[in-house]
Amino acid sequence: MSTTISVPGRVDEPADDPPASVTAIVPTLADERRRESLLRAIDSLRAAARHARLTITAVVNGDRFDSGVLDSVLQRDVTILQVPEPSLPGALLAGRRSVTSDYFCFLDDDDEYLPSAIDRRIAALDRRPDCAMVTTNGYRRLAGADSMALSQMDSIPSDPLSALFRENWLPSCAGLFRSAAIGVELFEEPHAYLEWTWLAYRIASRGLAIAVLDEPTFRIHDSASSLSKSGAYRSSHIALYRRMLDTATRGDIRGSIRRRLASALSSESAARLEENRLAEAWKLHCKALACPGGWRRGSQTLRLVAASIARLAVQSSTRRR
Repeated sequence: MSTTISVPGRVDEPADDPPASVTAIVPTLADERRRESLLRAIDSLRAAARHARLTITAVVNGDRFDSGVLDSVLQRDVTILQVPEPSLPGALLAGRRSVTSDYFCFLDDDDEYLPSAIDRRIAALDRRPDCAMVTTNGYRRLAGADSMALSQMDSIPSDPLSALFRENWLPSCAGLFRSAAIGVELFEEPHAYLEWTWLAYRIASRGLAIAVLDEPTFRIHDSASSLSKSGAYRSSHIALYRRMLDTATRGDIRGSIRRRLASALSSESAARLEENRLAEAWKLHCKALACPGGWRRGSQTLRLVAASIARLAVQSSTRRR
């Protein structure tokens, strides 16, 4: 079972030892629309690491970048790494492959770190040299208001793998990783749209020790049009849970995954019904019924039956004409 340690967030005074080295990886398309948020993200990283030797690597993925944006980034002493495909998982992997520092972390180009965030994370790991990483809390900003991103971090220490199925404790900018412990292989064969849930699952499944800092160190800027609201993001959960089932060995975790799978299938069935794709909706619903707790999906059954009757009535009326 994984070992997770809760640690305080105090930043110690700099010691006589050389400062730790950190690589902050910022995946970005570097297009004009993200200029201001990208520069804000970079500036926030500088303020987050006042005692560490910080390298910021902007991984520009795809060929839609704006040369003016790249010039602005270079002026902030940022290393630019270009990869041909416009792929977030590919950018994360390329960034991890470039790391030669003691630690590494990530920041989306529309989010930000809070002051001293990296220093506080390093301090947490310095006190726990057995830990492979630290995960932290932060803010999620929506419509100009901040709320805490995570609410159940106290459940992580006893069983991080089980806690993952109550709340994803590894948002994109929440972690600081020890380079010697979190290798490149963990970023290979990613799961699109749910990269961080999959990474957290793989780390917890390996039994790597995790430190927990339940203090805000980041701000995620959310919006109604964010990728997490898309249909592709929603449907990717089904493949993720099936992938997890292929590797899960604990009975209780397999049960949690199956319940999550049933919920994902039911949600996708409802979406197909809204799109008037009745046959697909029924197929997904039947798969949900076959999962543990599937009998609880009775309300969806009634909606599908009503939609089927309505369609038959329309077809019958059309034939009589």
